Amino acid sequence: MVSSLKSSERLHCPVCDDVHLKDWGSKSGYQLYKCCDCTHFFADVRTNPETLSNSEEFRRHITNELMASDDAYYRHLCQGEIKGAHTFVTANLILRQVKSPGWQPKDWLDVGSGSGFLVAELKKIGIDSVGVEPGGWGQISARDKGISIVNGLLTEGTFNKRFDAVSATDVIEHQPDPKPMIRLMKRYMNDNGKMFLSFPFGDSLPAKIRKGKWKMVVPPTHCNFFTYKSFSRLADNCDLKIERFYKYSSSGFRGWKKLGLSLSTANRLMDAVSLGDQALVVLSLRNSTDK
Repeated sequence: MVSSLKSSERLHCPVCDDVHLKDWGSKSGYQLYKCCDCTHFFADVRTNPETLSNSEEFRRHITNELMASDDAYYRHLCQGEIKGAHTFVTANLILRQVKSPGWQPKDWLDVGSGSGFLVAELKKIGIDSVGVEPGGWGQISARDKGISIVNGLLTEGTFNKRFDAVSATDVIEHQPDPKPMIRLMKRYMNDNGKMFLSFPFGDSLPAKIRKGKWKMVVPPTHCNFFTYKSFSRLADNCDLKIERFYKYSSSGFRGWKKLGLSLSTANRLMDAVSLGDQALVVLSLRNSTDK
């Protein structure tokens, strides 16, 4: 059923701005909606992380009150660096693009750098990489891994240069309105640069079947869920061109440990039957000939 809110009270889709929305269930007291036009679905979240006053408030928001300290959250994030785990898989998909012929980035900006794993891996292969992280765990990662992490949110004045690549892994699903952030990241791209974005994939079978019960739906932190159609619309609205779109698994499947499988093997099996619920997108600037 299409939402029955009065026109003056209606929410709008954060991707295409359409007000024709279907109820898509609820989670943790937050109503979920699906856009009738672009198929995007999202949680009705009004708290923008940029309005939080300090790093402690940000940590409490981003972890749904589950982590008592920045150090505890950093240790939690580092668990994703284990071979086959989410951060490891996502970073290596990106590194595969970096190592392919025909593109040799010299510098890299990683937005929402988390545990700093991608920044550290890029540094290992000789790329001048820097991260931006508002949470206090970013500075812990800088000390622990010997990398450069700017403490704070990305703004127009954070850097006075542009980069060959800009990335944000597991970040845009946290933004109630993702367009301003992507447009800001775009400002930091060189003319021939690339943008890498990863996020939970709303076209995956788990998302379609479970809807609001899908494990990736964790409002207020995870509040936007992109389908291929809705992300394509978002890229178009931001004058970006999709070069590659990968669907992948990073959490295996129920019972994989009992079968004696490694997480990497479980992920490969999920990918073989196209059941991954994560997406990685590679984008470039759209020029006049692409329109």
